[in-house]
Amino acid sequence: MRPTPPRPLIALLERLLEPRVRDALIGDLIERFEQDCDHGRARDHRHAGVARAHLRLYWESLVALRHFGAPLALLRSRSQESRMSSFLADLRHGVLVLLRAPSFAALCILTLALAIGPTTAILSVVDPLLIRSLPYENPDRLAFIWERDQNGSPTPMGFATIADIRARATQLQSVAAMGTWETTLSSRTEPEKIIGSRVSWNYFQTLGVRMALGRDFVRDEDQVGKSSVVILSRGLWARRFNSDPTIVGRTIDLDGAPYTVAGVLPASYDDVLQPGAQIFRVLGYNVSLPYACRTCRHLRAIARIRPGVPREHALAELNQISSQIVSAYPKEYSGAGMFLTPMQQEVTRAVRPALLAILAAVALVLLIAVANVVNLQIARAVRRDGEFAVRIALGAGAGRLAQQLIAEGLVIAAAGGLLGVVFGKLTLPLLVARLPRTMPRVEAIHLDGLVLAVLAAVVLVLAIVLGLIPAHGARRRVLFSGALRGAARVGSGDHHRTRAMLVVAEVALALLLLASAGLLAKSLIRLLAVDTGFDPENLATMTIQSSGASYKTDALVLDYRRRAMAAARAVPGVLSVATSTSIPLSGAIDRYGITAEDRPLANPELAPYATGYRVDGDFIKTMGIRLVRGRVFDAADMRDSAAGVAIVSASLAKRIWGSGEDPVGKRIHIPNARMQWSTVVGVAGDVRHAALDAEDTRAIYVPEEDWGWASSDAVLVARVRGDLGATLEHIRAAVASLDPTQPITNIRSMDAVVSSSTTQRQLALTLFAAFAILAVLLSAAGIYGVLAGSVAERTREIGVRSALGATPRDLLRMVLRRGLRLAGMGVVLGLAGAFAVTRYLHALLFGIAPTDAAVFASAAALLLGVALVACLVPARRAVRVDPMVALRE
Repeated sequence: MRPTPPRPLIALLERLLEPRVRDALIGDLIERFEQDCDHGRARDHRHAGVARAHLRLYWESLVALRHFGAPLALLRSRSQESRMSSFLADLRHGVLVLLRAPSFAALCILTLALAIGPTTAILSVVDPLLIRSLPYENPDRLAFIWERDQNGSPTPMGFATIADIRARATQLQSVAAMGTWETTLSSRTEPEKIIGSRVSWNYFQTLGVRMALGRDFVRDEDQVGKSSVVILSRGLWARRFNSDPTIVGRTIDLDGAPYTVAGVLPASYDDVLQPGAQIFRVLGYNVSLPYACRTCRHLRAIARIRPGVPREHALAELNQISSQIVSAYPKEYSGAGMFLTPMQQEVTRAVRPALLAILAAVALVLLIAVANVVNLQIARAVRRDGEFAVRIALGAGAGRLAQQLIAEGLVIAAAGGLLGVVFGKLTLPLLVARLPRTMPRVEAIHLDGLVLAVLAAVVLVLAIVLGLIPAHGARRRVLFSGALRGAARVGSGDHHRTRAMLVVAEVALALLLLASAGLLAKSLIRLLAVDTGFDPENLATMTIQSSGASYKTDALVLDYRRRAMAAARAVPGVLSVATSTSIPLSGAIDRYGITAEDRPLANPELAPYATGYRVDGDFIKTMGIRLVRGRVFDAADMRDSAAGVAIVSASLAKRIWGSGEDPVGKRIHIPNARMQWSTVVGVAGDVRHAALDAEDTRAIYVPEEDWGWASSDAVLVARVRGDLGATLEHIRAAVASLDPTQPITNIRSMDAVVSSSTTQRQLALTLFAAFAILAVLLSAAGIYGVLAGSVAERTREIGVRSALGATPRDLLRMVLRRGLRLAGMGVVLGLAGAFAVTRYLHALLFGIAPTDAAVFASAAALLLGVALVACLVPARRAVRVDPMVALRE
């Protein structure tokens, strides 16, 4: 291999020599260096000759700089204004150059836009959730406090425990409690079910939120009998009260009872703890209440750590307090220990894996698009070698050439970025509509300055990449291959290797995305094939309510519910009807510790927990849940509050009594208002309660009449035949006619409930699939571009081969071999990358390994098939080359 002059030295000479003699001197120095190397190889040992040539090159370079070097003052005298003027001229020239090649410019701009568009939308979603701080005062000092359950997992707290922490903790500035709350804003014409929260009086003080109108809660209001005070969100105040500034101090009707409005939250308030909450009521607990006990773990505790106190110190104090509490109340706790989780980490815990995976996927698409455009730029730069040779001959150095190509790259990157931002702006609402409704900070998702700044930085980096890589190759080809001496068409082949490497990288990244999408698709198929334990087909659901002055007693509530079931049962096509306080996979889960009379426990807190359903009507039959043994509830069970009966799931029965004992006839204790023993009358099949991938299937079914108090909310389920949509609307109308003041919400089929439980996985799959398809198309375009350029550059060679007897099959095989070799190398690298990277998708997978061989093989086969199709067009073009025409060129 022939030695070449040191590139740093040549770059220094280009910078310091006077423009009028620069290229001539550099050309002479390079020529003298090559001659010295040749003479050295002929007379001396090779290494000695090359070393002597280097010494002579450095000495002659110093002499040239002494006589023809531009003074440093002259170099610095070039003002910023002149440099800016030069760059603006380059930008104008870049625009003109691209206008002369509209197809090339449009292809590059569209390729970048197709990648920057989804990048814009995904960054707009990720920004408020994972990057931007929570919209509270000093959010880094906010944290959740959790108890440690018998499995060592975090669990909510009882009010008495929170009261103890508030009284004893010195490392915490304040501790607040919050729980869920749903209420009905009463109206004769438009009753509305509103999501809210019940909070302790210092809740907003702990978060550092100040009212926009009115005042915050005060300590005296947080007492039993004095808790009928509410604070409105800005949205509810504007929507239902027309932004009335006199709302503070007025009384509104909630669930038929009067509540006083204390204040209105600012527009900037974003509830990340209870997404969608629009109204807040003071908690009004004390430790004497039965539902404020230590074992009633339905509240979340929020703490603000004191300034300067490390979180580890605060946690150590909480663990010490926990040990003291457990020692005083050993039967109320399964063990000592607490968790102190940063609020930012906790509120994004459920969505973080999916968002990070989607962000990585869109980054891969952007890399593939950039590689594709760089490939196009290199191909075009090769065709412009003559132009670059003339520029260099006229005095343009490496820096000047790079500046010109960077300016052209900036035009392409800026145009692609602007078009991509438009695409992202248009697709962002579609993406937000697909997000789970329980996701925090959805309202804060928009295209803001931070996202635009990141995109501007991306565009700037793209411009440099799109300019420097072609400029480096062009300068090398022109300077070192003799273009200045009339051999501009002689190439080193470096651009072929660079373009081939880019195609291999594109294919590898595309395979990584394709394999990831395949894993998610197979996982979702397996998840949806999971036996839910019930039959969702032709099952209608809706939430009904009975609250207000007309439903002050449990008897009135249950009477309305039964009239609603009767009205629904009378609708043509309805086979059976029932109600329950919740339904599987709806997100509403009540869990209770169940103890058996014949299996006493020293510590009741070690009792197995089960999801509770308080039902009316034949819920088991209507839901399509299998009855394993025993019987279902009959009419007498539903109307006799002293019956004390229950149905347990098979997994709960096995957990308490083992697999060899019949639980029917056994007595169990459920922590409800009756505080009496209930007799097991049946065993039902296991049902997926929390999620399709949740293994906990333990459940307990109890008649609502037998619970001790009736819930004002219930889910009505109806098994129907025929048109489910029409029947669902008829059921809603029949129930609404009983009392128009009561809202009916969540009207949907059970199939929709099941589908909504997999929203996050479906969103991840949809985006990965879209990105994978785009990546495969870009990779195919890259392979086609490289092969098409190669065929165009080797037209004479192909003509010679054909004239010497090469058959069309030989030429076809030659082109296909090159294309498939590149694709094969990319597939191998992609498979290696997939084996290393897809394990990070484990949180989104179900019933499938992150390195599933069948998925990887299918992805590789699909990509190779697409690559083969991309190779066929240039291969056929090579076959059709006329030898005589090629030889005359």
